[in-house]
Amino acid sequence: MHSLFARLSITHRIVLITVLGAFVSTIAMISLVLGIVQSSLAARAVESQKANLRIFQELLRTKGGGDAHLVNGKLAWGSYVVDNNHEVVDQLRWAMGIGASIFKGDTRVSTNVLTTEGKRGVGTQLAQGPIYETVLTEGKPFFGEANVIGTVYLVGYEPVKDASGKVIGAIVAGMPRSTFFAMLGDIRLPVIGTAAIIGMVGCLVLFFVTKMQLSAIGRLADDMERLTARDYSVELTDTHRHDEVGDMSRALAGFKDSLARAEEIDRLREAEIEAQLTKRAAMDAVTRSFTATMEKVVGEVTAAAGALTSNAQGLSTTADRTLTQASSMASASDQASGNVQAVAAATKQLTASIGEISRRVVEASNVASRAVGEAEDTNRMVRGLAEAAARIGEVVKMINDIAAQTNLLALNATIEAARAGDAGKGFAVVANEVKSLANQTAKATEDIQSQVAAIQSETDKAVSAINGITQTIDTISTITATVASAVQEQGIATGDISRSVQQAAAGTAEVSRNIMDVTEAARDTEVSATDLLSAAEALNQQSDAMRAEVESFLERVREG
Repeated sequence: MHSLFARLSITHRIVLITVLGAFVSTIAMISLVLGIVQSSLAARAVESQKANLRIFQELLRTKGGGDAHLVNGKLAWGSYVVDNNHEVVDQLRWAMGIGASIFKGDTRVSTNVLTTEGKRGVGTQLAQGPIYETVLTEGKPFFGEANVIGTVYLVGYEPVKDASGKVIGAIVAGMPRSTFFAMLGDIRLPVIGTAAIIGMVGCLVLFFVTKMQLSAIGRLADDMERLTARDYSVELTDTHRHDEVGDMSRALAGFKDSLARAEEIDRLREAEIEAQLTKRAAMDAVTRSFTATMEKVVGEVTAAAGALTSNAQGLSTTADRTLTQASSMASASDQASGNVQAVAAATKQLTASIGEISRRVVEASNVASRAVGEAEDTNRMVRGLAEAAARIGEVVKMINDIAAQTNLLALNATIEAARAGDAGKGFAVVANEVKSLANQTAKATEDIQSQVAAIQSETDKAVSAINGITQTIDTISTITATVASAVQEQGIATGDISRSVQQAAAGTAEVSRNIMDVTEAARDTEVSATDLLSAAEALNQQSDAMRAEVESFLERVREG
């Protein structure tokens, strides 16, 4: 369905949618009219039932000559009793074609409505529900649909009240619902037919009017196809219109003019391009001839610059080699002079060092003598320390003896406390504490004895070491005296060497000055060779620049 709709033209789509809209509008109008008619008939039915109830009431009052009341348990209007009296209800059926019933309380006592067996529905009761509550309980009338002895009626109920206003029954008038809708059906067919005719006429009118209005869109589509095929003779006939079609026609006319101008511009541009191509071909021939000539000239200049560069490089290489050799000789001479001067300086430094060594040897001898005296003092102090350690040992031994005696006394006190029994328990505790302290004292004195023994051992070792140091210092003192004598003899020999070295330094200085002159001459030669090489390279660069400029000029000429 969607693909079929998509294949339709816009004109056909709009026409189809318009017709469908008109059809739907017709259906809606029919439904609305029928709804209005049904509502109107329902309202008329209610008014009709109200009128029927008024007639019903008036007939009953006329028959009895008074209002409703109960007489000996029977319902009556004045003197007219209605229980099993069907005269009035039958008159209503014959005269108006309506169903009617009279209720005494909630029981039907008179009616023209028949049961399914064809009998009057006397004795049937009004069922509990909205109608019962409204009419019999609240004393208000009711209008609407109700089930009357198995048949749905459009009815009106009116409560029957006595002179005191008490509800004692009700009267009912109505018609079957099917009869009412049969009347509506009789009206429905003419309404639907009339609306259908109006809708069809409207759809046809809309179809032709819409197709007439949209035919201009088809013409615009044909005109655009012709313009696409570059047919500028097309005549746009709808530009005079003042609607959207006229706007599109005028826009298409402007588009046609723009396309014609664009095509003319394209033709002019193609002619201009052809002329430029012809001009460029001639220019290419001229530039090729000029290029050949310039390449020959530039090649000759480049060759000459290359030869000049080669000669300058050879001269520069020779000057570099001469300068290198002269520099090597100067370096060797400078190194020899430096070595001689270094030897002279070293000789002077050696002489000074020998003097310093002599002084240091004397100082070392003095220090050794002082060290011997200090070692002897230290030896005496260490021996005093050993004697003090020996005395500490004697004191510790005495404390140990006292601790042993205290321990023995504590043991005796413990034995005596045990003999004394309970009276000696406190004394026994004290004796145990004394014994514990004596044991701790004995243990502490043993530790002190161990430390004192260690001190005495280390002291003996220190005495032995100090004696060895003293002997070593004596040996050093003897050696320093021998070294001092040898240093004095070396100082005399070093003075002779220093004088010889100074004479050699004067000769190497003269050689260095001569080599410096040779080096300066070689450097001047190198500078001249470098200038010549720079000039050759500049000529070569100018040749390259000339070639690049010629190529750039030719490129610009080719590009037009």
